[in-house]
Formats: sequence, C-alpha cells, structure tokens
Amino acid sequence: SDIVVYIISASGNTVDISEDNYLISITSPADSSVVVRAVPVNMHGLDNVHGMFVREMAGNRVGAEVSLGKGGSISVVNYAEEMHVELQSMTQEMIQLRVNCTDPAGRIMAFNLDNTSLMLQEMDRIGIHYDGTPMACVDDPELVFNATRATCWISQQTREQAQVMMYIPEFSEHTIDIVVESDEATEVPTTTETGVPGFEAIIAVLCLVLTGYVSKKVNK
Repeated sequence: SDIVVYIISASGNTVDISEDNYLISITSPADSSVVVRAVPVNMHGLDNVHGMFVREMAGNRVGAEVSLGKGGSISVVNYAEEMHVELQSMTQEMIQLRVNCTDPAGRIMAFNLDNTSLMLQEMDRIGIHYDGTPMACVDDPELVFNATRATCWISQQTREQAQVMMYIPEFSEHTIDIVVESDEATEVPTTTETGVPGFEAIIAVLCLVLTGYVSKKVNK
C-alpha cells in the first residue's frame, strides 16, 4: 500500500532525505516532526485532511488517533502524554469510548473505523454522541481544526470504513459514542388544502352568469 510521509519543521531549515537500497533516511532539525502514515489507515482521497491533521500535531493540539476493528480490537497512538483512551464497549450498533487528559487544554481526536467494527446497512450512517448528547457534525473538516467548541466531522466512504475527526474543547473525562443511525427518509404527510367556505359556490354562480350572458349575445 502507499505510504505518506509528513515532515514538519518550525525553523524552516533544510531537511535531507536519502535512499540506499530501499532504505530511506531523513535528517531533520531537532524541532521537527516526521509522521509516516499508510493509505489503508488514511483512506483514499483524504490527503488534504490528514495534512491538516499533521499540521495540528505540530502545534501540539492533537490528543490521540484511535483505530477500531472487528472483535473489539483497538489501537491508540497518543500524541499527548497526558491523554488516555479506554474502550468501554463495542457492539455492532455502538462503540463507547472514555477519554481523559490531565491537561485541560482542548484537543483534536481522530477515530478510524475499519474491518466492520460497526455493522452498517444500506441506509445507515454513523453518528456521534458526546457525553450522551447527539452531535450535529459539520461538512467541512477545517471547521474541526479551527473549532473552539465541541465539533465533529465524519467521512463515511463505505459501510466498512469511516473516519471521525473531533475537537474536544476542554478535558477532564468524557464519553464518546460512535453509533449506527438509520438514514431512511421519513415520508412527509401530504396535506389537502381546504377551500374558503362559499368560495366554490361563488365561482359556480359566476360561471352560470357568464354562460347565460354569452348565449344571449350569440342568439342576438
């Protein structure tokens, strides 16, 4: 699979990259970061989103990236030492996570869902509950990276693969539920407009009068 490498350096110094018999070496300044990501984790078509995610990592605003798989498997990469993520439960309809951090500053979290960690039917979609309250996720991922209050964004590419980006504005301890929601369109009841009382009768009388008037003119 494809591998993407991000190199972030605040000083703007030169970064040396060399290759020797398929071994790639990167020499970068002490204040820089090197992040290597694989496409199966990123999912295709999200290069720009993950570029922004890495940018926030360099700014120390990312808490953790969590990958969830079938059978309750979980892999957590902490980008903040104070961050702790715990899987509370996982069913085919809901994944419940508990996150806490001793640093109260707001953090960005990423959640990768793969290998049928949730069972989605044809008209289902993924929803997020934050501390028990459903969230309305945004369509633009940049709004998550620039958020000052709890905000989420979901990329659901297939029924077996999705990614969630979420900003948590302040930390103590929080619960995050990733749930399956039905996306079936509800039928809007049709309403029959009621006419104004007596209006139809007036129209009928006018028609009769006009008909008689026209007949009279023709007979003349």
